[in-house]
This record gives sequence, structure tokens and C-alpha cells, in this order.
Amino acid sequence: MIDLIAAAVALSATAAAIIAYRRLRAQSAAAIFAVTEKRYNILESIPDGFFIVDPQMRFSHVNERAELLLHRSAPELIGSSIRDLLDPFASELVPHMQRVRESGVPVELLQHFQSTNTWCEIRIQPAADEVLVYLRDISDRKRTEMASQETESRVRVLLQQVPAVLWTVDLDMCITSVAGAGLSQRGLSPEDVVGAPFETLLEPDQKGVSISAVRRAFDGETVRYETREQSRWLQNDVEPLRDAIGEVVGAIGVMLDVTEVRESAERFSQLARQDVMTGLPNRLALEEQVSPLLERALAKKESVAVLFLDIDRFKNINDTLGHRTGDQLLKAVAARLRERLHDNATIYRPGGDEFVIVMNSVKHKRTVATIAMEVLSAFHEPFEIEGRDLFVTGSVGASIFPQNAQTAEELIAFADSAMYRAKESGRNNAKFYDGTMHAHVLERMGLEQDLRQALARDEMYMVFQPVMDTMTCRTVACEALMRWKHPLLGELSPQAFIPIAEETGLIVELGRWALREACRKAAAMRQTLDPQFRIAVNLSPRDLYEQDFAATLGGVLAETGLEPCALDLEVTESVMLNDVAVSTLTSISNMGVHIVVDDFGTGYSSLSYIKRLPVHAIKIDKSFIDDITRDSYDQGIVKAITTLAQTLNLRVVAEGIETEAQWDFVRSLRCDQVQGFFFSRPMRWEDLVEIVRNTERSQRPAPARVIPLHAAN
Repeated sequence: MIDLIAAAVALSATAAAIIAYRRLRAQSAAAIFAVTEKRYNILESIPDGFFIVDPQMRFSHVNERAELLLHRSAPELIGSSIRDLLDPFASELVPHMQRVRESGVPVELLQHFQSTNTWCEIRIQPAADEVLVYLRDISDRKRTEMASQETESRVRVLLQQVPAVLWTVDLDMCITSVAGAGLSQRGLSPEDVVGAPFETLLEPDQKGVSISAVRRAFDGETVRYETREQSRWLQNDVEPLRDAIGEVVGAIGVMLDVTEVRESAERFSQLARQDVMTGLPNRLALEEQVSPLLERALAKKESVAVLFLDIDRFKNINDTLGHRTGDQLLKAVAARLRERLHDNATIYRPGGDEFVIVMNSVKHKRTVATIAMEVLSAFHEPFEIEGRDLFVTGSVGASIFPQNAQTAEELIAFADSAMYRAKESGRNNAKFYDGTMHAHVLERMGLEQDLRQALARDEMYMVFQPVMDTMTCRTVACEALMRWKHPLLGELSPQAFIPIAEETGLIVELGRWALREACRKAAAMRQTLDPQFRIAVNLSPRDLYEQDFAATLGGVLAETGLEPCALDLEVTESVMLNDVAVSTLTSISNMGVHIVVDDFGTGYSSLSYIKRLPVHAIKIDKSFIDDITRDSYDQGIVKAITTLAQTLNLRVVAEGIETEAQWDFVRSLRCDQVQGFFFSRPMRWEDLVEIVRNTERSQRPAPARVIPLHAAN
């Protein structure tokens, strides 16, 4: 019994022990699991990538950050060999792991993952029979460093190429760093100057300004200044050098060689103030230089004179011979003026065909007059341009400071006004400014503005001067002339506005209007009174330089119903030298329109031009008619012109007949037609119609006289 009890007790104790063991084992497993779980939680909380490699070089744990860096998931990695999944990265990493396991010494290294372009700092840590690997992504930092290094390298290369010296100094003015190609140009190296006083970099005569600039930088200023070393210009920029907390610890500066930039700027500045064509100072130079000249003259109680020169009828040369010839003429004029005036004055070309001559230290007005005459004498000899002798003249206006003007603008403007008065006085002369001239120029400018509106305001009208047949004394034609009825100034003659219209280009618009009006009225005259009546219209050279003028003329004739053979177009001799004009005249002549050379004998014409051009008539200029009864020279010219025209079978028209003696002379030469005040002044169309009507009546044959037979007895 006792044995049974003892056995039971023993069995019970054994069961209890087993239960206790199982309970203890369960508690140990739970504890181990808890520790492991805690361990894994700690590993997952690490911000860097982390994985564990067992003795067989297999992944035993990988945290989430490591999954991202290795671009593999934990199920792919755990239990797999590092050699299989990370090759070729493993070929570099495994030897380090083995070395760490053998030596027990951690290893740190930098690794670049090319497949992901990722830079990682790696730490391999021994732990019992395992290896712990930490991964930290430093790609952003690495790229920043590389960019900084690249920038630094580029700056270094740039400094080696740019003629500059970059330097820093401490508060004791000792050089702490230096770089740049400019250093070697000075025969120095960084080793020579680092640690030396700042003055080592400076030329003796530049020390004062440079040291002062550095001291101002120590006070927090930014300074820029220029220095000149031998033949080179340096631009210096100096700034405070601050530490991380913003305290000034020195100065940083750069010496940049700007010699080429400065010389280029000076060349551009010179070109901006120089006329390219003639090499003379231009308008900008004139505006900049005259005002200081007046200030010095005022301080010295001296006078300054301005001569304003304009080439007479230069526009005709441009229009007839072309702009190339005009440019060559301007160069020749500039050269001759320089030759004549030497150092007595400064010559400017502000533009166009204008020249301004400035004389300082003027003592007497007669000195100005002498120089003005010298300028005019420069035009006495012809200018040889491209094998052709050009005879041109100039008009000069003069004004004097301070007698006439108080400012540079006034001085030049008043000389310009005097030049216009010289032109109005017949050109080829000089005029001094008086108080009324500028007002006259302003009035002329006002006329230009009004002329632009004249057609729209219906202020233009036509008058007509009869043309008589020499043999029959009948009115067989007329010349159409423009007039302007100004709203304030009243009726203006062509001399008052045609030059303005020519200069501004308004002559084209006015000419088209006049042509249309004349053709319309002539067509009416031919239909109602005289089927043979002709009308003459003056053409501006500008019309003939437009290649579409012939087509425009054809349109006007079709619109007005005038037959081409009834129209005379009067042109000046100057247009004969222009190829475009000659082509246009040929086209017009082919239409049946007659071409008349106006003012014949006063221009560029020659027998060769007359021979090759489609000319139908010649009009003898009034200047030859005025003294024809007293001047044998004029008589000879008129006889020669008449004989020439008759030989070439051209119609001859003598204009400007004002006396009976003149009329008798041209009639004796058998001129075909005449016109002038002796017969009639220009008149309104209605008056001309009445004259033609009366002429027609007087020319009708008288009815036969019937005498009754009984009366005869």
C-alpha cells in the first residue's frame, strides 16, 4: 500500500514537473519571442537601411528602408544569398563582410549603385556569428558636392583664362588666398603672395586708392573703382568677407582686366559720334561739344560762330545721277572743306547734304565772313565724280554767340535760318542771321504743315496760261499751273510752296491731282470748242523716278477721256541723266503723249541726250528771253536753240514774252509757239474758255455778201 502511495506520489510529482517544465518552456519561448519582436521593432525603427547576414552569407533580416535602397522586397531577400541578389555589388561588399567577421573590426565605405544612381554610406558591424550592415542614402549630398566641385573646377578654369586676380585678405590686410590668370601675368604665383601684405599685388601709384577701398570693405561697404597699370585698365570690385554668423573677417576682391572692353567702348563711342561716310563728327558730336565750347567762351569773354552749309539742289543730283553719285559728292565736299579750313574750324556733318562749321575764339565778325567766303570758294572748281565733272554751289548761314544766340541750340538753329535766307536770295551766297530769319523759318515749317492738308481742304486750284501759235496768233494750247489759296495768307504762287512740296515728297500727290484736273478740262475743251487744243502739265522728277508712273498716266487719260496726243508733259533737263526716268519717258512717248523739255539750256542737257530721248518740243527758258533785245549773248543762245530744234524737227516754244520787241525777235526766228504776260497772264479756266471761243469766232470765214440786182442798178 505504502509502495502504491509512494508510486502515486512520485507519478504526481513527475506530472507536476512536466507541467512545470512545459510552463517554463512556454514562458521562455514567449520571452524569446518578445525579445525577438522587440529586436525587430527596434531594427525597423532605424531611419537608415539595415540588414543582417548569417554565417552562410544569407539575408536573415531586412528592414523597410533597406528594401527601398536595395530595390528588393524582404521575401525576396530573406534566406537568399547576398552573392545571388546583389552581384556585382556583392563582389565588393562580401570581402569586407568576411574581413569584419574575422577581425571583429567594423568597416565604413562609400558605395555607388549604378543601376539606381544612388550613393550610400555603408557601415559593416560584427555581431557574434552575424554581420550587421547599415546603409545611408547620401545621393543628394553627393550630387551637391559634385556640383560644387564641378562649379569650383569651372571657376578655376575660368580664372585661369580670364585676365583677373581673385584675392582675399584678413583684417590685418594680409593675403589669405589668391587665384586667376592675371597673377601669372604679373609674374607671381599663389605661393609668392599668400601670407604677404596686400600691397604686394598693387602698383605703387595705385596703393592709396586700393587700400582705401579695402578699409571701406572692412566697414561693410561694396566698392568699385578703376585703376590703370601701364597700358592696361583694371576694374576692381571689393566686398566685405563675412563668416558664418555674418561678422566681417576680411575682404574679398577681384581685379579684372577690362582694357579690351574699355577700348571697344571707346571705339563704339567714337563711331557713334562720327559720320561713317565722310569721317566727320556727326550730329551727336555737335550737340555734345558745342555747349561746353560756349561755356568756356563765356568764361573767357570770347565769341563762337557757327556756319551752316547746305549744298544747292543736291536733291536733283541724287534724283538724276543716283544716291551713289550723291554720296561720292558729299565725300568730296567734306575733303575739300577740310583742305580749305585746316585748323581754323571744326567741321561736322549732322546729316543729309548739310555741314556745320564751328569757329571758336572769334575776335571779329569779318573773320567769320572770311571763313564763309572760303567755304563758298570751295565750290568754285567742279567735283570730279566717277569720271564726270559736277558743278555745284552752296548756301551758307552764319550766327555768332553771344551776339545772336545764348544757347547751342539757338546758335545752330539761327545759322540754319540764315542759310535758308541765303537760298531764297538766289543761292551760292552767305547770310548773317538777323532777328527776323528764325521767324521766317518757323513760318515755312507752318506752311509745310498746312500744305499737307491743302488738298483735303480743297484749297488748291489751277490757273492756265494761253499758248499762242506764232503764225496765226491763235490760242492753240495752255499751260496748267497750280495755285494755293491759303486760309490765312491768301493766294500763294508756286514759288512759295512748290520747293516745300519737292523737299517733303508732297509734290507727287499734288502732281497727280493737277494732272487729273488738267486732263479733265482739256478733254472738255476739245469736245466743245477746239478739237486740236492741247494742254501742258509740269512733271516733278519724282514722278518719273517711279516705274509705275506710265501706268498711272494711262489710267488718268482713260478716266478723263483725253487723247494722249493732246497732252504735253514738261520735264526739266536734269531727268535725262536718270535711266529710270528715261525708261518712263519712253513708255509715255509710246502712248502718244508729247514730251517737252522745259527751261532748255539751263541744265545738263546735251545733243546726245536730245538725240536719244523721245523729245517732241523744246521750251526756251525765260532767262534767255529777258535780255534778248539788248544782250547779243542771249540772242546767240536763242538762235542756236531754235536752229537746233528745227534741225531735229522739234517744236519750239518761247516762254516769258513780256514786250513787243521780244515778240518780234522770236517771231523772226520762226519759233512755233509763244507764251508770256505780253499775251496773257495765267487765268481761270472760264476766262480761257472765253478766249478760245472768241478766237474760234474770229477765225470763222465771213458769210458771202449778197447784193440784190436791183440795188446794183
